[in-house]
Amino acid sequence: MRRTILTTLFPLAAVIAAVAVLPSQAPAAVIDSTNGVQTGTATIAAGATSTTATIGTVVPAQSILWFEVSHNEASPNSGSISGQITNGTTLTFQRQGTTGAVAIRYHVAYFSSGVTVQRGAAAKNGAATVNVSISPVNLAQSFVLISERRSGGGFDGAGFVRARLST
Repeated sequence: MRRTILTTLFPLAAVIAAVAVLPSQAPAAVIDSTNGVQTGTATIAAGATSTTATIGTVVPAQSILWFEVSHNEASPNSGSISGQITNGTTLTFQRQGTTGAVAIRYHVAYFSSGVTVQRGAAAKNGAATVNVSISPVNLAQSFVLISERRSGGGFDGAGFVRARLST
């Protein structure tokens, strides 16, 4: 059995989720020796809703992205950022608003073996719960990563998003 990672983008209150299955019988996850872990920066400029970053070649179906942002935005409309591996050499970061610049520091892990990644997209559009279908995974050996892009007048308790795996 192979490891599985799921990444899902939810535009407009967007969430990216990644699920890794780590079965005990699976081959070890091996970081690629050439482009295994890449770290870099990108900026969404004031007035823009997105930016891209070029990375060394990876196989998206074997790679995961995580990132952090820095900004002075009072509104999630311009400060909530989603990110995804768009193709083998491109990362895309997006937001809904255009106020102020947002600095992004990203990390991409590319596994040459032992990991498989699934990606998809679904709009939340104010719904309390959104179910995203994925191929079966071992729930006891999986994890979820998410990022969100949403609107709103301020960062508050309503801005927290939770993702979980279920059967």
